Amino acid sequence: MKVIIAGGSGFLGRRLSTSFVNDGHAVTIVSRNPGNLKTQKSQISFVSWNDLQDSVGRQNIAEADVIINLAGENIGGKRWTEKQKTKLLSSRIEPTKQLVDLINASQIKPKKFINASAVGFYGDCADQLIDENKSVGNDFLAEICVKWEEQAKLIEQSQTDFIILRIGVVLDAKEGALPRMVLPFKIFAGGKLASGRQWVPWIHIDDLVSIFRYLITTPGTSGVYNATAPNPVTNSQLTASIAKILRRPAWFPVPTFALKIALGEQAMLVLNGQRVIPDKLIKAGHPFQFSEIDTALMDILKK
Repeated sequence: MKVIIAGGSGFLGRRLSTSFVNDGHAVTIVSRNPGNLKTQKSQISFVSWNDLQDSVGRQNIAEADVIINLAGENIGGKRWTEKQKTKLLSSRIEPTKQLVDLINASQIKPKKFINASAVGFYGDCADQLIDENKSVGNDFLAEICVKWEEQAKLIEQSQTDFIILRIGVVLDAKEGALPRMVLPFKIFAGGKLASGRQWVPWIHIDDLVSIFRYLITTPGTSGVYNATAPNPVTNSQLTASIAKILRRPAWFPVPTFALKIALGEQAMLVLNGQRVIPDKLIKAGHPFQFSEIDTALMDILKK
């Protein structure tokens, strides 16, 4: 199988590429700076976004069995000025439009097109249990997600299974949110954020990769899927688990006002929550290696 991963040079794209190659698939990564990327695996090739417009790029699209779109600026990378908010949105909309236009113009279509999104689609939902049928929220993260998904939905779906994957908080030892969560505990300054009652829709990186593998190889998968662990936890439960595994106290809660001063509008990333479950995957019988937060964190933090 030939898989194209747009925006595949990031944390998740690299993990997917390695997994797919180990499964025997050929992978092409689309990146803005492919010349800066190196790999020892001959099954991975690289093209730039500009290259997709020429004959070789169009041939890549025509030969692809699966196209995965991960393109987008890191949500938590910089403070949300108006300029940065515009960049966060355009970094998702413009590449997605380019991909959709190329697929629609190709005489030969991929079997599957998977567009990443996020559980931020649902907005702040307090204690409500959320599955894939929940309507869109009304904050900035929800706005980004719905506009991103709407652009992806313009793909011609008569020959292509179209999937939107709403991804939760990905837990990994070296990248993503967890290293920043863990650092205060390592210096004995850890604690819950604000009230600690906000829900964290987490997922272990290995389970997320497994979900992608399931979706690209299982016939008939289509529509919206939540990519989270079956058992979300509150921030208090998450921080208590980190403290227990690291054998550190959790004595220093960070008040709401301090988070808002430090992060501005971006504080919603840690103050808002979604009690999301992967209902479609559960009903399909897809197995999760890490369903409980203690088991997931023990695996990650003890490596």
